[in-house]
Amino acid sequence: MKDMKCFYRIISGVCLAVTIGACSGSMSKDEYSQWIKDYENGLHVKTIQGEFVYDVQYVPAEWKNFQAASYSGGEADSTDGLQYYMLTIGSKSAGTDLIDFGISNLEEKQRKLYYFSYLFQGDISLVDGDQSLPCVLFHFEKDAAMRKSRTFVLGFEKTAGMAEDVKLNINSPWLGALPVSMHISKRNIPQLAL
Repeated sequence: MKDMKCFYRIISGVCLAVTIGACSGSMSKDEYSQWIKDYENGLHVKTIQGEFVYDVQYVPAEWKNFQAASYSGGEADSTDGLQYYMLTIGSKSAGTDLIDFGISNLEEKQRKLYYFSYLFQGDISLVDGDQSLPCVLFHFEKDAAMRKSRTFVLGFEKTAGMAEDVKLNINSPWLGALPVSMHISKRNIPQLAL
């Protein structure tokens, strides 16, 4: 019995070492992109609360640089001192747009659209270690295809000792009475092979 416990500990240790080595190693751009987007790795989180589906993607600086360089055709440098997240919110009802959800008239829809375009930023914060950071960069992507979910680009200041585990908090009157908290783990982010 004692030998079996020892055997399982050794096997567990080897598996953990292989997993950490694989995750912290260097990856190609395609592998890196897939790893970053995989919900199993903690950088991409989805939750359902009330009538809405919330999806948050942490955007590591290397990935942001790679994407920016792909679009511009050159090199990009994200030394702007911010950490970035992509937040997508949609209604649980497949046929309902986030902006149209719960709206009874055009005036109310315009107020809601204005809120999500400009004021929503003030209802989002990031808990990084023992600091609560306000959202300092905010962009509401108004999709021409008018999908049922809406995406927001969020930027928060980098802290001196950026925590590996952070919490994105949303406290919006348009999204329900309860605040939404989503935990993002930035552990073992692999290196992007150049």
